[in-house]
Amino acid sequence: MKEMLWHEQYNLGIDEIDHMHQRMFYLLKTLVSQNETGTEKDACRETIHFLRKYALHHFASEERYMQYMGYEGYQMHKKLHDQLRDVSIPALDDELEREGYSKEAVGHFIGVCVGWFAGHILVEDRAIVGKPVSGWIYGKEEADWGIAKAAEQVFRVLSGKSEILDESYDGRDLDHGIYSRLRYVSANKETVQVVIGIEERAILKMFGEMLGIENPKLDASIPYAARQMFCQLVKLTAVNKMFMEQYLLDKEELILYGQLYEMTEKCAPSYHILYDVGYGRLAFYVFR
Repeated sequence: MKEMLWHEQYNLGIDEIDHMHQRMFYLLKTLVSQNETGTEKDACRETIHFLRKYALHHFASEERYMQYMGYEGYQMHKKLHDQLRDVSIPALDDELEREGYSKEAVGHFIGVCVGWFAGHILVEDRAIVGKPVSGWIYGKEEADWGIAKAAEQVFRVLSGKSEILDESYDGRDLDHGIYSRLRYVSANKETVQVVIGIEERAILKMFGEMLGIENPKLDASIPYAARQMFCQLVKLTAVNKMFMEQYLLDKEELILYGQLYEMTEKCAPSYHILYDVGYGRLAFYVFR
């Protein structure tokens, strides 16, 4: 494997925390290598066990720093840590044990962790040191644009490039597109659905660069892990502050292009746009 491409945008300027972030990505890279053979289940188990302990150690260190600095977003940030520790990780552990640490189960674990840590660092951790990825949009008339911009800027800082290709994108299928749908519900039962699509080659290239994997094999567990990473990035970034305050995430799932096409036939999206984010094309839709 080649060296990981460590994006400068991941660095907070706090040596201890930056080192921990790099260490966690190195462990995930090691886990990918172990999982590719499909014969190192004990090694995968040990690496996951160590990664879990190391992540909790990191969370504690980061929380101490936030408290020391009097960071006003501490409670919300800690809540995200707690949710990963108390909900997401136990669910992944159950799946790993149930599936006997299969390549698919380990790939799921890798994808969720890579996506969670990448999105969390870029969105939440950068905010600790006053380096948020983007400013949040508050007005409801700008809410859809704000959701799209938050997602687009995360992919931009990863690739170093982003440009609008089509502000009235008609929903043509992407090249082997991967689509993630998130459904949100407000207190008065108003439903909003967000769909973000990306070309498979783009998410594979992003995943490979982040973990130092050259030419990911399409018949291995890496594409599955990359899809899970994409879902996590979408979940963590496809909302702005106003949106989070008014809606709760009700459901998230990967969908096929045919399902997206049916959605557009039933109801025209209230907002849709197509970006080039360096790695490939990123499509965005909001349905109200």
